Amino acid sequence: MKKRGYFFTVDVSIAMVILVIGFVLIWSFYLDETRKEQPYFYAQDVIDFLAHTTVASVSGTIPYVQALVLNGNITNLDNTLLEQIALSYMEDTAKGEQPCEGADCKTYSAHNLTRFVMKDVIPEYYGIRLLINGTDIYLKNSTFGGMENESDITISAKKMAVVVFNKVNLSDPFIVEVRVWR
Repeated sequence: MKKRGYFFTVDVSIAMVILVIGFVLIWSFYLDETRKEQPYFYAQDVIDFLAHTTVASVSGTIPYVQALVLNGNITNLDNTLLEQIALSYMEDTAKGEQPCEGADCKTYSAHNLTRFVMKDVIPEYYGIRLLINGTDIYLKNSTFGGMENESDITISAKKMAVVVFNKVNLSDPFIVEVRVWR
């Protein structure tokens, strides 16, 4: 009779270990689930940052923007970053420039301006894309190799921008979209 109690104790101990390992594995799968709130906040924060931050407020901290101001490429420091990117896009399309990616984008000023302004805006493990009227202006994939079409969650935030050029003329409205994914 003493041996039966011993075997039941060992059986219960083994069963408890298996149950604990099972619960830990199930719980760990739920921890990896991507939350929708974080990319939503990043997308909305990026579009709000671009829409409310003036060129004057970043010209001292971003050398590329400072160089554009000194060269005379940016003349109105009261423009928001969103307006300035849209104005650069409008000037690039008027010159016949095509959007591009990587190091060969030296002539496409809308891409370069966006790249330098958004360099450290969101963490590296999130991807971000900026589009104006459906045209890619800026794309940064996440460091985990995640591209937008491979992501489980892609969140988009949109805003409309109208640019004043020549100090009196208004442009047609631009639809600016920011997509964030993980």
